[in-house]
Amino acid sequence: MRTKLREVPVTIRTKTTKGALNRLRQAGLVPAVVYGRGLDPALVTVDQALFTRTLPEAVWHSTPLQLLIADDTGRNVSHTVMIADVQHDIVSRRIICADFHVVSLQEKVHAQVPVVHVGELAPEMKSGIVDHIAREVSVEAFPTDIPEHLEVDISGLAIGDNIRIRDLAPPEGVRILHSPDDVVLVIAPPAKPVEVPAAKPEAPAIAETAEPGLVRPQEEE
Repeated sequence: MRTKLREVPVTIRTKTTKGALNRLRQAGLVPAVVYGRGLDPALVTVDQALFTRTLPEAVWHSTPLQLLIADDTGRNVSHTVMIADVQHDIVSRRIICADFHVVSLQEKVHAQVPVVHVGELAPEMKSGIVDHIAREVSVEAFPTDIPEHLEVDISGLAIGDNIRIRDLAPPEGVRILHSPDDVVLVIAPPAKPVEVPAAKPEAPAIAETAEPGLVRPQEEE
């Protein structure tokens, strides 16, 4: 259980034109929306560098945050939130907008939790490939009980073995929302090298010769 939530300060924004949003992004700020039950949606901005430094991308959807919203008087209004959505620029990968969903610490929520593997295959299996069928799983838990990730130990697995949902060991109070038979990862055989067909030998070049001209017999004088 998390005893202290990560704090992210944000500020209220009022301008919503395309030009205003672009200027915010050029200044290193991310336009965002805060919404939730019983709360009027709030338009805010968050410092992109601070946000990514505070929260690695791998745990965006599994980590509750304490959002500190600065109002007009300079006071902070605090909300516990989960990240509902983050959109990137397809070229630069910079964050262009985000959605924060206000949640209650006394109510269970759904979240996406990454699955990571630990341990190593046996030396005779080193050629095996760890193939993640599911890189994250859906869980239900109180916000402070959501783990940042779930671990899968691959030690002792052989090529052809797999790990299913039933093999995961979530912390107490965390329920995985998948069928126990769903496959999480498999140990696949090494990829076969691509065979490149041998080039066909080129036919020897035939020298072109001029067609011989007709020789006319000399006429007798």
